[in-house]
Amino acid sequence: SKSTPEISDELLFLLQSKAAAETNEKSTNDDRINTLVRSLISSQTPFDPNRSIYGPLYATIHFIGETPLWEKIALFGARNVKGQKFTIDSTKEESSVSFANYAEILGENF
Repeated sequence: SKSTPEISDELLFLLQSKAAAETNEKSTNDDRINTLVRSLISSQTPFDPNRSIYGPLYATIHFIGETPLWEKIALFGARNVKGQKFTIDSTKEESSVSFANYAEILGENF
């Protein structure tokens, strides 16, 4: 069985390879990516959101489940940019985390 850092490294490599591909087609590695994601979820490894997710727009390269609306309506097979931006507000007594979704519909066609 692989350790969490080993799983994370393999997942990162596969996601970077998928992002570099010049296609919207299903990747041959999608099943492996899904397995790695599920392994990380089931490990319930604690993380510091200030170091892991707080910051700029994080691009979505892979999703599990039904095809999101923004992916279905991309025109002309455009490789649209999509992702989320996470914000942590620790100015209050209890910190809160919010996120905003971003989806490009027309890609570079507009």
